[in-house]
Amino acid sequence: MREVSFIRAVSSVVARSRDSTWAMEQIADLLIELTGVVGVEFPGVNLSSGSDAGQMVATATAAVSSDGRNHGEVKIRFQLQALTVQSPIGLARFVGQQLGLVLSSAELEGRNRTLAWEVESLKEDLRLRKVFDRPVESWRVNRGFRPTMPEPCCVPIVAGLGGRSSTLPRRLSAHRGYI
Repeated sequence: MREVSFIRAVSSVVARSRDSTWAMEQIADLLIELTGVVGVEFPGVNLSSGSDAGQMVATATAAVSSDGRNHGEVKIRFQLQALTVQSPIGLARFVGQQLGLVLSSAELEGRNRTLAWEVESLKEDLRLRKVFDRPVESWRVNRGFRPTMPEPCCVPIVAGLGGRSSTLPRRLSAHRGYI
């Protein structure tokens, strides 16, 4: 694989990745396919394409960081005789940046899921509070619809007073208050 096609492939993997582990494995596989790369090490991945014995091998190291956070470092081992990469250190920096973006994106996605769950929980709490805190009278008058509880189930205020006064039931029935 050539360096330009490697850069395009890594950019494509990073752009469409939803799972950081999958993206890191794909980037490591693409690196091993690159001519002259003998081994790759970065957080969570350690691959090599055979033994380094008897070969002249050099290592390029770069930080894996994004959004001001350092996630570790990437180490790429190159075979010096078969090296086709123009700048091994530049390639290591590029891979470090891309891995940093993948890890940062995974963290933000997790935070987004947590916040979305929290918002839904708060919406449900608010909905329940509205149901229980609003008096029945405001449901009927202000909203123009009947309460969710059928009227025969509502307890009139006059309950328990008995029939001692003939004017009391008329005054209360004009008010139509329920508890």
